Amino acid sequence: ALYTWGVGSVGYCTGGNQKALYDDVAAGIEFAKENDMYVLADWHVLEEGDPNRYIEDAKVFFDTLSKQFGDYDNLLYEICNEPNGDTTWEEIYDYANAVIPVIREYAPNAIVLVGTPQYSYAVERVWNKPLEFENVMYSFHFYAGQFDDSYKDLLEMCDRKDIPVFVSEWGVNNG
Repeated sequence: ALYTWGVGSVGYCTGGNQKALYDDVAAGIEFAKENDMYVLADWHVLEEGDPNRYIEDAKVFFDTLSKQFGDYDNLLYEICNEPNGDTTWEEIYDYANAVIPVIREYAPNAIVLVGTPQYSYAVERVWNKPLEFENVMYSFHFYAGQFDDSYKDLLEMCDRKDIPVFVSEWGVNNG
């Protein structure tokens, strides 16, 4: 994960060494390629909540990344992991419509993951207004112990509505 707002407020977009952070991401992508692994480039918007806060930085980052690695078939682009707070699907939708074309210029067939509201738990917000791009999936986070049948039902409804979901975070907890 590449945090836009880092520990102590020093992340990629808040005073962190962007070149060093980018180089770490690039090295991880190369390592995965060399070892026949998939890799997820995760633009993590945890602290600021709304991905639009650093949309220009995101466009530059994904332009550079897709220009360098656009022909890698093992790279997935997660353009906003964990949008939260009062961020709406409409705001995420607008953000995605600005960022995805940047990636598509150099990686036209890459899989792009788009976070959903409420820390990527509210995937149902997509149902009435999915994005109009190919190879897009919607992020969902699953932590066993915290979910009940309503979440299973939610994912089954996504399947019935042809809304592709990718669980980009998962784990086990006690609730």
